[in-house]
Amino acid sequence: MKKKVFFSIILIAAVGFCMTASAQNDSTKQTRWQRINQKLKENYTKVNYDTEYIGRPDLLWTVKLKGNIGGSQFNNYGKYAGESMRGKLKSDDMRTIGVEVGYSGLSLGFSINPTSNSKKYKDEEFTMNYYDNHFGFDVEYQHIKSFHGYQNSLGDRWPIEKGDMKMNNLRINGYYVFNGKKFSYPAAFNYTYLQKRSAGSWLAGATFQNTTLKNNPAPDDPYRARLHSTFVALGGGYAYNWVFHRNWLLHVSALPSLIVYARHSTRVSYEGDNYQEKSHAHFPDAMTTERVALVRNWSKFYGGASFVMTNTLTGDKNGSITYSHWNAQIVLGMRF
Repeated sequence: MKKKVFFSIILIAAVGFCMTASAQNDSTKQTRWQRINQKLKENYTKVNYDTEYIGRPDLLWTVKLKGNIGGSQFNNYGKYAGESMRGKLKSDDMRTIGVEVGYSGLSLGFSINPTSNSKKYKDEEFTMNYYDNHFGFDVEYQHIKSFHGYQNSLGDRWPIEKGDMKMNNLRINGYYVFNGKKFSYPAAFNYTYLQKRSAGSWLAGATFQNTTLKNNPAPDDPYRARLHSTFVALGGGYAYNWVFHRNWLLHVSALPSLIVYARHSTRVSYEGDNYQEKSHAHFPDAMTTERVALVRNWSKFYGGASFVMTNTLTGDKNGSITYSHWNAQIVLGMRF
């Protein structure tokens, strides 16, 4: 049985303990692994930030356990033969548990859904992210088959069961921090830095998203529907790290964006009749990304909880798509 695997990769890197050269090599010659290890340590200890506000953990190795839960909702509106179509879909919540190992600020991990084998319609998600004090990015791909809800079309209300619809969604987010010398994004989300004093920063962001939603009809079903949306968004926001009590950190940020380029299309066929509607970006097509995180650091241990919500609204009177995706995570880690 196919097993759903959700990978969470901050940055793929080859790291390891120093390896001794073979007996026939000169004892002073560094091996490839030693050079990689030295370079990683140099990058880790490099100071390009205000040490009164930001610091690095002294211990280079980390191991953390993490639990995630997330979900998606999709609302659509369109027209066919002069009649309105409205739909609302909600996915099953995706629950995963995993482990991550890091060295010198870089880490590799994976997560699995322990209940995937008991579900007939399995959703899949792949994420990769990189967080730095000055810039970072997220890459998310979702293949959702558990959507269920309804579609009002052709004067009827069509119930949508799990497996009737499927969606592919690719989203790439990037951000730039203007006050990266005092404000640390990774201190709140991947724990590779420490925020010593409270600080905030203005943010700039860019997003690319490509979404396709279509039905999965039986061979004798005459109804076919496909919605597709591609857009690019640019925006700005603000983030703040509040350090309080002893080694506690609360992060809050919001990054609204306007969609500057978009192409949307709706295709419907029913009993030989075909209909297609296309549209482009219309002001104020927009998206927002909100983040909240709480972190507690000890000498060797750390724990954190975070919540990320992304909402997009695109389209016009002829067709629109509203898509929301959320994810909550709990982490417990150890440095050594």
